[in-house]
Amino acid sequence: MKLGRYLTILICLSVLFSVFLSIIPISTNAEEAFTITIFGSVHDMVTGLPIPNAIVSLPERGISLATNSLGELPTRKVSLSQNTEYINLKIEADGYQGESSSIRVYPDADIRVTSQLVSKKYSSKVVISHDAAKLGATILSPSPRSKTKKGEGGDVAFSALGIVSALSVTQPITVGDVPLTIRVYRKSLDRVDIVPFDNYCKHVLPSEWLASWPPDSLKAGAMAVKTYAWYWISKGGKYKGTIFNGNPVYADVVDDTGDQVYNPNYDKASTNDAIDYTWDYAMIRDGAIFQAQYVAGEYGPDYYSTYTGRMTQWGTKYWADQGYGWQWMLQYYYGSGLGYYHSILVYPLGLDATKSKFSSADVNGDGKADGLVLYDYGNGTTGFWAFISNGSSFTPVL
Repeated sequence: MKLGRYLTILICLSVLFSVFLSIIPISTNAEEAFTITIFGSVHDMVTGLPIPNAIVSLPERGISLATNSLGELPTRKVSLSQNTEYINLKIEADGYQGESSSIRVYPDADIRVTSQLVSKKYSSKVVISHDAAKLGATILSPSPRSKTKKGEGGDVAFSALGIVSALSVTQPITVGDVPLTIRVYRKSLDRVDIVPFDNYCKHVLPSEWLASWPPDSLKAGAMAVKTYAWYWISKGGKYKGTIFNGNPVYADVVDDTGDQVYNPNYDKASTNDAIDYTWDYAMIRDGAIFQAQYVAGEYGPDYYSTYTGRMTQWGTKYWADQGYGWQWMLQYYYGSGLGYYHSILVYPLGLDATKSKFSSADVNGDGKADGLVLYDYGNGTTGFWAFISNGSSFTPVL
C-alpha cells in the first residue's frame, strides 16, 4: 500500500514537473547565437595575382577556409555566441608573410576578406601594391595626386565649367588635388605599404565606425577619415625618419590608433558605400585641408566643449538617430558647433552643371564679380557656395 502510494505521488510530481518545463522557456545556444557571413579572396599584393590554397581561419572557432584556383573563398556562415564582439582572423599561404586581424562583429554582418599577402622573397621594407603601381606610385614618388574627381582630367579640384560660363574667367578653382595613394606603416609587419588612397579609407572606416550605424553617421566618419589622412599626405607625411624597431620610417600615417586603425584584410558594404558616396567631396577649414581629428565620445549631443574641434564617433550615431545629416555633423563638430567658431566648407570636387544654378555679385565690395552657386543634390537637399574673385581666379568661402 505505502509503495503504491509513493509511486502514485512520484508519477504526479513527474507530470507536474513536465508541465512546468513546458511552460517555462529554457535558453538554448541557438537562441543566444547570431550569424555572420565570411567570403572574399586572397591575392598577391605586388603582382595582383590570386593565391590558391591560401588558408583563412578563425582559430578560436576551429574553422579553416581554403581559396580556390582564383583565390576565392567559399562563402561560410558562422554562428557566434551573443556576447561575441570580435573575431580573430588569420590569413596564411605557403611562401607568403601571414597576416592576422581582430574584426568587430554584429548580427548578420557580412565580412568580405580582401587580403593581399606579400611573398617572403620580397625583402624590401617598402611594398607598393599592384594597384598603387598602376596609379604611378614609386618609392621615390609615392603619393601622386589626382587632377580632378577620382583622378580624371586637368589640374582642378573643382570643376569650374559653370563658373567659367557664367563669369567669363579662365582660371579654375583649386584647393589642392586629391591624393591617389598613401604610405602606411604597418607596425606589426615593420613595413610601409603604399596603397590607393580610396582603398586605404575603405579599410579604415569599418575599424573606426561601427558598420551597422546609420548611413549619415558613416558618411560623416568617411569625411573625417579621408580628411585626416589627406592632411598628412599634403604635409609630406607625418613620419619623416621616425625610428620604429631601430630603423627610420618615412610614411604618411601608421596603421593603429596613433593615427587611424587600418585593417586591409576585410571591408564591409555599408562603409564602402559611405566612402564612395562622399569621395567626390572635400572638406576645408579656414581655406585649407585640416587634421580632422575624432574621438570615441559618448552617445549624446556633446553639448559641452570637452571635444571642441573634434568629432565624436558615438556622437555621429546619436545625431544620425535624431535625423541629422552628415554635412550638418561636419559643420557641428569642425565648424561652429561646441563653441568652436571656424569656417567649414564641404563641397563636391566635381559639379554637375545640369544640377547647378550660377550667378554673380560683388560679395565683398571690392568691385569684382564673385561667383555664387546653388547646387541641387536631389531629395530636397541643396548646397550653396560663394567664390571670391581676385580678377583671375576664385577662392571658395562659406
